[in-house]
Amino acid sequence: MSENILISSLQSKYTKLLQFMTDYSNLGYSDGILYLDHKFEVTSDHMAAMLAGSDKEIVICNTPKLKPTIQHEIDAAMLQSRYSYAMPETIEWVDRYIATGDYSTETRIVNTGLILYRNPDSARAMTDQVYNACWQLARPECQIIWAVLSQKFVDRIARLDWEMVKPVWRERAPCQAGNQRTSDGPAGNANLPTLPS
Repeated sequence: MSENILISSLQSKYTKLLQFMTDYSNLGYSDGILYLDHKFEVTSDHMAAMLAGSDKEIVICNTPKLKPTIQHEIDAAMLQSRYSYAMPETIEWVDRYIATGDYSTETRIVNTGLILYRNPDSARAMTDQVYNACWQLARPECQIIWAVLSQKFVDRIARLDWEMVKPVWRERAPCQAGNQRTSDGPAGNANLPTLPS
């Protein structure tokens, strides 16, 4: 993992969005995959709530704070420099999808920090698209991209109310000075990797 906060955030999508399945196909995923961010403490009770919440292919929680539109998530993301960095390109990307008439900005935002993939192989139809868009946009905060692209997969996704699961937030570690972002881009002028082929 990179020490650059932007690049390491993008690299983390390799796990969150199931890209590791290609490189580690011998592990077997027939029982599903539970993904959780480092910021959560998840107990067996939380896992049981996710499992009991739905038998759909992907089970995810709505954000604890109501964010009923993509604009709400954009506004929240603008408060963090690593997310605001690529926001103009992200807004352009969202606008292109909305302009097709097949997508809407009126979609409830989910928290992508805790995801149950009951059928990981099938879920990759969507997660591969989200992963590729994250890298194309240099966009580590994938909730906006998920909010757009998941609209074509609503029949496969269960959205649980946050209160049904209630994962516990860990305390945040202070950001290291070398990982601070500037208006010029990532610290150390690191080049972003190109989209994997």
